[in-house]
Amino acid sequence: MSLHNRIRHIKCDEEKPICRRCRDDQVKCDGYLPPKKTNDPRYTNTKAESLSIITIDHHVSDIPIERYYFYHFCHWTCKQLYSSPDTSNFWVHYVLPLSQISDAVRHAITAVGAAHRFFTAGSDTRSLQHMEILTKQYNKAVSQLIPCLSVSSIHNIHCTLVCCLLFIAFESILGRYAESVHHLRAGNHILTLPILAATEKNDAITRKLKEMLSTLSVDASVFMDDAIISDKRQSWAVDRAETINNPSSGPFQDLEQAASELRKLDVQFTTLTKVRRREGSGDDSFSTLESEDKENYPDDSGMDALFEDLQRRFRKWFARFDLTKRALKHEQYPHTATQQFLSLTLAQRFWSMNSYFVPEPCLDPVAEFLDAAENLVKSIANPHYFTFSLDGNLISGLSFVVRVCSDADKRQRALTLLRSLNRREGLWDSREITEMHEITLSFDNFESWYEMEVLGGFLVILHK
Repeated sequence: MSLHNRIRHIKCDEEKPICRRCRDDQVKCDGYLPPKKTNDPRYTNTKAESLSIITIDHHVSDIPIERYYFYHFCHWTCKQLYSSPDTSNFWVHYVLPLSQISDAVRHAITAVGAAHRFFTAGSDTRSLQHMEILTKQYNKAVSQLIPCLSVSSIHNIHCTLVCCLLFIAFESILGRYAESVHHLRAGNHILTLPILAATEKNDAITRKLKEMLSTLSVDASVFMDDAIISDKRQSWAVDRAETINNPSSGPFQDLEQAASELRKLDVQFTTLTKVRRREGSGDDSFSTLESEDKENYPDDSGMDALFEDLQRRFRKWFARFDLTKRALKHEQYPHTATQQFLSLTLAQRFWSMNSYFVPEPCLDPVAEFLDAAENLVKSIANPHYFTFSLDGNLISGLSFVVRVCSDADKRQRALTLLRSLNRREGLWDSREITEMHEITLSFDNFESWYEMEVLGGFLVILHK
C-alpha cells in the first residue's frame, strides 16, 4: 500500500480560499496536493534494489502543529530533497516509516518540515516566532538521539546517520552553513565505524547512506575549498575494482544507475584533487580529509595512474550515457523531460568543459552547458516561491562559469540564469552567489579577485 493511502490526506482547513493555519503562521498557503501521476510501465528495464519498508502509522503526534509540519515533509519536502526518484523513494519508503519507531527521526523530520515550510513561503526563518518552533523540534530530536549513541547497533547507527542528513538539511535551509558542515563531518566520522564496514556489502541502507553523505561531501568541499570526504580507507581502489569487475559498455540500466556511477567519479575526482593540492602546498593543515593515515595516499606515480584511470572511467561514462539517451528517445517516453534526466545532462555538459575527460572535445562546451542549464532552470524555477534541494549542481555549475569564463556574453548569460533562480541547493544559495558575483564583477580588476585563494572558500566570502 502506498504512503499516500496509509497516511490520512492532510489539506488546508475549510476556510477557503485562505486557510486558518497559513494565516496564523503568516506564510503562503500550500494549497491542495496535485493529482498523483501514474507510472508508465514502458521504462522498467530493471527493478530497483529494494529497501526495508516498515509499516507507517498515520497518527504521528498528539500535538497538531507537529502533525502539520510532519505532513508537510511527507507531501512536499521529501520529494524535493533529491532529484533522483530512487533517492526520493529512500526518504518515502525508509526514512518516513523509520520515524514511527524512532522519536529522534520523527522530531528531526518535523523540524525540517517546519523549516522548509517557512523557507519556501519566503518567511524569515530566524524570526522569534519561527525559531521557537524550529528550535523546540530540533532540541527534541537531539535529546532523543543521545541514547542511540550509547548502544552501537546497526539500527541505532542508521537512525543517527538519518538524523545527520536531516540536520544537514535543517541547517542548510536556515542558512547556517557552518553548522550544516559540522553535521556532515559527524556523519562521515560515523561511516568509519567497523560495524558498518563489516555489513556494508550486504546492506542496501548503509550503502545508500554512504552514497548520500559522499555526494554532500563533494558539494561542501567545492563550496568551502576544502576536503570533506567520507571513508578513511579512500574509495578509489574500491571503485576501480568495481569498474574492472563490471566491464559493461552498453547503456545504463536506468537513470539512477547513471547517476550513481557519476557520483562515484565525482567523489574520486574531488578526493584526488584535494590530496594532490595538499601535497603540492606542503601544508598539512590544508587537508581535512577524514583519513589521518598518510600511508593510504598514493605517491606521484600512483596519483598519475589514478588520474589516467579516472579519465578512462569518465570517458566510458560519457559513452554509456549517450547510449542511454538514445535508448530513451527510441522508447518515445518523456524521460528526457524529467528533472533527473536534465540534471544528468547538465552534469555531462559540466564535465565536458574539462577536455581531459571527454572522448571528443566539444566545439563550444560552455555554450552547451548553458543550454543544458536553461532547460533545467525552466523545469524547476518558480518566481512565486523559493525552492530547496539537498543536492544539485545547477547553482555551483553556473557560479563556476561566471568565475572562470573569459567570454563576457557567456558570463552574463550564466549570471542571468543565476539571478532567475530563487533556489538553494545544499550550501549553494542562488541569491547569495549572485550578489557575490555582482559585487566582484563591479571591480576593475575582478579577474585577480577570482584568482585569489580564500581559506574557507565561499563560506568565508559570503560572511565577510
